[in-house]
Parts: sequence; structure tokens; C-alpha cells
Amino acid sequence: MAEEGDRTSFPRRTDLPGHLGEVYYCAGLRVRSPLPLTARVVEGPADVVVVRGEDRPVPYGRPSDEVIAERVVDGRPWYTFAQRGEEVVGRFYGLADFEIDGSGRRVTYHRDPEARDLVAILIAGSLVAYLLSSTGRLVLHASAVEVDGAALAFVGFSGQGKTTVATLLCAEGYPLVTDDLLPVDPGLEGVTCASAGIELRVREKVEALLQRFSSGAVRGRTLDDRHAVAPPTTSKDRLPLAALVVPWPDRAANTVRARRLPSGEAALLLARCQRIEGWTPPSQLRAQFNSVSAVVASVPVLEMHVPWGPPFPTTLAEQVVAAAGAVPPVARATSGSALD
Repeated sequence: MAEEGDRTSFPRRTDLPGHLGEVYYCAGLRVRSPLPLTARVVEGPADVVVVRGEDRPVPYGRPSDEVIAERVVDGRPWYTFAQRGEEVVGRFYGLADFEIDGSGRRVTYHRDPEARDLVAILIAGSLVAYLLSSTGRLVLHASAVEVDGAALAFVGFSGQGKTTVATLLCAEGYPLVTDDLLPVDPGLEGVTCASAGIELRVREKVEALLQRFSSGAVRGRTLDDRHAVAPPTTSKDRLPLAALVVPWPDRAANTVRARRLPSGEAALLLARCQRIEGWTPPSQLRAQFNSVSAVVASVPVLEMHVPWGPPFPTTLAEQVVAAAGAVPPVARATSGSALD
């Protein structure tokens, strides 16, 4: 654990030649990484082994024309996953390349020597999300906490307040389930999700929330220059999913207001809030459609206007939980397409 005031919540680099690292539980995947990850260390064999390759410049060009998934913001590419021969290359422009072998079980990364070293964050976040999604699973851009033995998740776009709301609840004692990515699995016995990670990365503008935690929970700065908080975490690897909440920060509001989204609106929103964006393979798109349809048929998706700060109301966490519980899981659509 980094000391108070450190610039990073991660220990020093350990990805030296020959260093295999620890095995971490990351959203259901057991990942062996030479870099310390903000995830629980586990025993036994790994599902995926990450190794360090040589440092080299990462150009602003696609690895190949066989694009699998890609995110472009305001005309600027953030990342591209593309097939190149037998392997898939995940290129995070100006940061790192991840070469994923044909089995998806071995990944070699090449860091740009001129870039900020964000590889550990990319491994535990985007790489794990891609590996899970590429098998057909639905991985949402979401944070979640445990409430009464189930997961209450906050889903949305970057900067929408997902982590902030989760932080508010964790400060009141609700265990953390995940921050940033949420693998969701519909099944015959309902929709479940996997836990992931052991800390929250809080943006500078809501730094005041850190005062609600004990001093031992605040771990300094993360590699991407946010505040790191290590709250109590769920003891479960998998939990039932009680509800998905889309938070809307509202500085003019005094109380929390929530409404359940119609199934079609909910499905379109979840389809847009996947952790890895811009998928192109038809088989992947079909799998995502089927998963999203199954989720919105079984789990309430709520739009929630949340009084925003700082300062944040002292009763805000309780208001959020109460509003989310006002739409019981039994009041669900049980017939017809999710897009009806």
C-alpha cells in the first residue's frame, strides 16, 4: 500500500524480465500479471498470463484493417482492437500495445517509453473487459456496491457520476463490488454479476468525499492522477443483480428522483454503455443484443436524478438506496422482445 500523499496507489514496478508476478481475481478472470493490479490476489493457476515485451513507440495507426472494436472520440482514436495474423492487437494510442495470442490466454504488452505508465490500469480495466467481451459476455461501463446481498449498479458514460455515487454508498458502509467494469450474466436463475477490483478511483472535483472515509482507506493518487480509496469490499465472487441505475447529476435538485425506463429505452442505453465500444463482428453484435435483451427483461433499469455537489447531502446514500428499491425486481417485463 502506498503511503499517504504518494502519487500512485500501486507498488513500484516489478515487471522485470523473468518476473511472473501474482495471480489476481479480475471480474471472474484469474490474471497473472508482472505489474501489481488493484484486485484481489488469489492462489492457483491463471486463466490469462500477461508478460512484458520490449518498450517501443506506439504509433497513431491501426494495427491492421481487420478492426474488431474501436473507440473514437471527437475524431481522435482512443483504442483499436484488430486481428493481425493469428493474434489480436489492442492498441491504446500513445500508451501501449497488447498482443493477445490466438487462445486469448497469453498477452504481451509493449509500453510506449514516452508515455505515462498506465499499463496496470489498462490490464485490470480495458484488457480484462475485452477478454471477457470477446467470449460473448456483456461487460458494462459501471460501478456497483452490495446492498442486502445483491449488487446495485451505476451505469453510464464517462464522467456521468457512476464512481461518485458508488463512493457515496461505500462511505456509508456498503461494500464495493466493482468500479469501472461490470460483467453481467443472464441465466435461468436470474441475472448475476462478477465482483472486480478493490478500490475506487475518485476524480479531483469530488475530493471532498474522501473526508467521509477513515484515513486508512485513502491511498493517495492513482497512476491516472485520481484519488484512490480502498473501502470494504464484497466477500462474494458473484452476486445477483438487483438494479441498474443511470445517474444524472442535478445541482438544482434537493431530493433523489427515479423512474424506471421502458424496456426499449433501457436496452438502447445499455447497448451504448459497454466497457469496450465499437464492436464490428456480427456474431459479437448478436451476442450483445441477446444479453442486453435478457437483462432488461429481468432487471429494473432506472434513470435517477441525484442532488449534486460538493457539498453532497449527508443523507444522499440512503436516498439513492431507497429510490432504487422503490421499483421491486418482481415488477419486471416477462414477455415480448426487449425492444417492443
